Amino acid sequence: MRHVFAILSFTFATLFCVWPGASLGSSPKITVVDGKFHTPSGAIPAGCFALLKPQLNGDELVASVILEVEGKLGCMNAKHPYPESLQDPKARPPSYSIEATLPDHLYQIKACEGVSGSMRKSCSTILVQFSERTFGGKTALVVSHRGRGSKLKVFDAKTRMAEIRERYRAVAGNTKLKKKVIKSDCVNPGLTGEEPYGGRETVYRRLDGKIAEITDELTTLYGVQTVQFLLKDGEVWFAFLQIRNESIPAMGIEPGYDTDLRLYFDKQSPFLCKMTYQNDSPSGIRTGQNIDVPCARIFQPVSPHETKRVAEPTTIADSFDALLAHGKKLLDNGKANTHSGHDNWCKEGGSL
Repeated sequence: MRHVFAILSFTFATLFCVWPGASLGSSPKITVVDGKFHTPSGAIPAGCFALLKPQLNGDELVASVILEVEGKLGCMNAKHPYPESLQDPKARPPSYSIEATLPDHLYQIKACEGVSGSMRKSCSTILVQFSERTFGGKTALVVSHRGRGSKLKVFDAKTRMAEIRERYRAVAGNTKLKKKVIKSDCVNPGLTGEEPYGGRETVYRRLDGKIAEITDELTTLYGVQTVQFLLKDGEVWFAFLQIRNESIPAMGIEPGYDTDLRLYFDKQSPFLCKMTYQNDSPSGIRTGQNIDVPCARIFQPVSPHETKRVAEPTTIADSFDALLAHGKKLLDNGKANTHSGHDNWCKEGGSL
């Protein structure tokens, strides 16, 4: 029981839980020196990784650990990165070794904690991933548990890409598949006469009786935003987000960059993000050039007039979680054949 209380007390100081107010930031600055992880502040203590490994009884108590918050606080700056109450005083200190380097700041490591007696130490092979999060208005470096097992399957991005492309060719825009279209037009006689000033169109395509593609197009005075989800068994494999902006100087709406985003997923997590600027582009980037961008920067809030921004802001989603939630809502509506929110979209000002 004292171990449980130790975990709880340590959690408030160094662990990170995903709740509103926390969001992805820029790519983490992690280097490997002599087989150990380092940040600009120094080496990451082994105890920070030992916290992520399963307990001797198999329980997994910790999902993520805050390593530091803008160079301060967190596990890296804790007096005891691995709580003394969890450490056997007669055993060796925690240790770890890096076994494989994977894409998107993902690593396979062997994390060990010392135990007394003939065992001497208990080790687990786990996947960990580094990320930066905006937490309480400050940037926190976080390491998270992403899987376990003695023989973890190494993620093969090329194989996954091939699966997605094959699925896309079979589904996307396939006119032979059963299709259902839900459409709403927005009309304001005082603003545009009887001509629609916007609307929403959602298209569902089914393969083998299941929804395999959803396209949701939103049109307003300010432009057109379209999101396409490619699915299999209810899981998002790929999302295509297209943003087209209108310039209305009289309303103070400045022209923005027309942006195409191609987002590739594995187990509901993005592993590859590509972007194309159409018609116009920031300085140094060629129009129509398909470029890879860090997924963590896709929804990073930046001033719309700064050339370093990645993509135009969109009302469809402001994070990957929100994007997946939008897709799930559309999928649930399609399965239940109910589209109550769709008809009210114009009345609600075209907001989601």
